[in-house]
Amino acid sequence: ILIENLQIKGEYKLIQNICNNNKKFIELTFFELENNKIGILYNKLGEILCEIGNYSLSTKYLNKSLLLNEKNFGIFSEETSMTLTNLGILYSTLGDYKQAFNVLKRSDKINSKIYFINFKEFPKTLAYLGHTYNLIRKYENAKYHLTKSIEIYRKNIKNINQIEFGICLTYFAFFNKIMADYKNAEKLYIEAIEILEKNLSKTHPIT
Repeated sequence: ILIENLQIKGEYKLIQNICNNNKKFIELTFFELENNKIGILYNKLGEILCEIGNYSLSTKYLNKSLLLNEKNFGIFSEETSMTLTNLGILYSTLGDYKQAFNVLKRSDKINSKIYFINFKEFPKTLAYLGHTYNLIRKYENAKYHLTKSIEIYRKNIKNINQIEFGICLTYFAFFNKIMADYKNAEKLYIEAIEILEKNLSKTHPIT
């Protein structure tokens, strides 16, 4: 809970210090938890570690999470999908686009099957798939996935993760910038900034 609150506040250096100085404590704490909860917490910790740039430790925790969530919840579960999406974000950040596509497409396949249960994760996965396509210059695929992601977010505007929606808007703005549609890019960036400032802060690194 402490680390998650620090993530929202953008206190990444403090998170890094906590993780570096309390590795054994974290492992022991997870050992005491119910087995089906450990994978979920590994996923959250891996997500945060990726955000602060600790990619080796993020890879370790996310892969552990994937194994546990597949075992405890099944390969077509929300928990497995969430970890696959975070692995995709990690691999894309590291420039390993082949691996990123592999896990993001797996997540997308799961989300397509359980869409009505897991609609909050579905647009997030689509957004990161679209952004990854954008990075390798497959613009038609990028446009399709980003547009679909934003459509789902807007349709469910009252029940979505606003931070993820803000990030998705920045990806679509970046796409429009590459397409030289500067007017639409500016509009999307402004909307994203307003959402992120409201839900994070004006000084948060993501904003």
